[in-house]
Amino acid sequence: MNSFSMRLCVLCFVFSPCLLGCGASPPTPEEKIVGKWTGSMRIDMEKLKEMTKDNLAEQIMLQATAPAMAKDSKMTYEFSASGTVTKLFELPKSPLTGEPESSRWSGSWKVISADEGMFVVENSYTEAPLDPTSPIIETCEIQFDAENADACVIFQAFEIYDLTR
Repeated sequence: MNSFSMRLCVLCFVFSPCLLGCGASPPTPEEKIVGKWTGSMRIDMEKLKEMTKDNLAEQIMLQATAPAMAKDSKMTYEFSASGTVTKLFELPKSPLTGEPESSRWSGSWKVISADEGMFVVENSYTEAPLDPTSPIIETCEIQFDAENADACVIFQAFEIYDLTR
């Protein structure tokens, strides 16, 4: 091997980690969450019972309707890099009215803590279907799939959202 080839091999060996992205910093929680996420909802019935234990009427109503709502629902979260969030809930047939139902929330979001793939996000909705006069603050945990960066699970109260990008 001539000296030029030898130097070229050494240079390739030395600089190959840089070319392969070695040393690139992993995405921040804010960078990981940005995008449009869609999927379905599940209900944690034990959490629902615990959260409504002081209101029997609410517990009975939610236990009767929540599983049906979750079964056919479609949930979309869209987190922008500028800090805005939109949440859209769609249901082809409401268990209460039998009619299609959808509701949309919009506002801002921020990561309030992060720990090894689990982020806690606070969403402050200024436009919400339940009470448009005051902001609604929602705190949820977001857990990313370790093997698929385009999949996550959002835990909020007794609702669990399985989402993909």
